[in-house]
Amino acid sequence: DPTRNNRPAVVWNKAFTGIDELNDPVALEDLAEILGEQWTSAATPDRVGRTSHTREYYGFVWNTDVVNMVNGVRVHPDPDDDVDREPAYATFVTHDGNLDFTLIGFHATWGHVVEDRRREIRWMPEVWQGVDSVDPFDDDLILGGDFNRNVGDVAFLPLLALSDGMICTNADGDRTKIDSANTYDQIYIDTAVTREWTGEYYVGDFDEAMFAGDVEAANRAVSDHRPVWITLWIPGEDDD
Repeated sequence: DPTRNNRPAVVWNKAFTGIDELNDPVALEDLAEILGEQWTSAATPDRVGRTSHTREYYGFVWNTDVVNMVNGVRVHPDPDDDVDREPAYATFVTHDGNLDFTLIGFHATWGHVVEDRRREIRWMPEVWQGVDSVDPFDDDLILGGDFNRNVGDVAFLPLLALSDGMICTNADGDRTKIDSANTYDQIYIDTAVTREWTGEYYVGDFDEAMFAGDVEAANRAVSDHRPVWITLWIPGEDDD
């Protein structure tokens, strides 16, 4: 809606993305090169994780024609070792300065003990508030990642209780795993603050579109997770 809230706006998507479970930042650079010369990337300086077999990088790829990254990629501190892989986040701003936001990426632990995953998810409110306090002038946060629990799990209740406007954008519970009905990949936004979300949420069914539903081929070539993304609009002025 180009006149949302009675302010001129430009609708855009595919301008930035966060990537979890990254094993080699060079692959991120290759992705940016494939997307085009206006794209660039950045990753955490080191692998994040408490054990050798769970450590991985977090990465970000963005379109420099639309946004700039400011202050680099940062890892949220976890002094009490509450999670296996600490979340990473990065702040982006449009060239006109009318929209700035912070994208937080998180990959919850995996294992047969469900409570371990739920414990990490219940730590997300502390992450949200901690990242929000880093920049008191920017309240637009977007939390996304692979939570290894489905939409609506009780573990998300503390996060959703942070604000009356806090929502999971995948309210319809679209599956994000190519080999099951699981909805592990999710994005959370406080709509009372980040009014720039258009309400649009997408799941990229590349396994169907590119591999005709061949799960093994899709997993080998790309991933066993479908990408998820949202659309934001750029307001006439920053409303933070």
